[in-house]
Amino acid sequence: MFKNIKVLSTAVAASAFSLSLAFSPAYVSADGMFDDRPKRRPARVVAPVAAPVVMPEPVAAPMVVRTTEVVEEDCGCTNNMRLSGGVPVYFFNQESANRPAAGLALDFWCDELPINFRVGVEGRHMYVGQSSADYAREFADKTARITFIRIPFAAEYMMELDESTTGYIGGGPDIITTANDFSETGVGMHLGARVHYAFTKEFGVSLEAGYMWGSVDGQGGRDVRFDGAYVTPMLAYTF
Repeated sequence: MFKNIKVLSTAVAASAFSLSLAFSPAYVSADGMFDDRPKRRPARVVAPVAAPVVMPEPVAAPMVVRTTEVVEEDCGCTNNMRLSGGVPVYFFNQESANRPAAGLALDFWCDELPINFRVGVEGRHMYVGQSSADYAREFADKTARITFIRIPFAAEYMMELDESTTGYIGGGPDIITTANDFSETGVGMHLGARVHYAFTKEFGVSLEAGYMWGSVDGQGGRDVRFDGAYVTPMLAYTF
């Protein structure tokens, strides 16, 4: 009997222990269904806050001052000068004799251009037999006597004939002036051709031939004319 009571009490005690576990707040079943503890909220996932993007301050571009360098280009042109002296011979149409004179001429040209510029001065004392000059005679049985000056200007085209010879052709205005028995000034012109031969780089000779027109005022409104051909040999020095 006591044995049965012991068994019964043991069973009752086990049942009470089971119930206490079932209703205990700390009891957690295997699958968590009977866990009555306060549920923990899942941790909030906070998205990382991106650091503010700091825009760099605009940097002013350095001011570039461009300077234009002026380059003087060498044109490759060499200037040349030549001084000539010789004896022009005039063949005046209105005079009975040929008249040699003395003359100087200066030439200026550039190697790169086929143009020569020439200026000269020529002159002599001479008698004038034209009737338009009779009013200036000192005596009735005399012939008018003058100092004749011619200043020719010319632009000439240059042609290299060979390494030592150069040809020229051109013309220009002339200034004609007279003095002594009558003093007058007129304007004429001439056309001519010339050949220059160089013995050396500096020294040479030239021969020019051409025709000139010129006059000055004479008696009774008539001109004293100095038209005619001319020939001029010269010695030349090139600088």
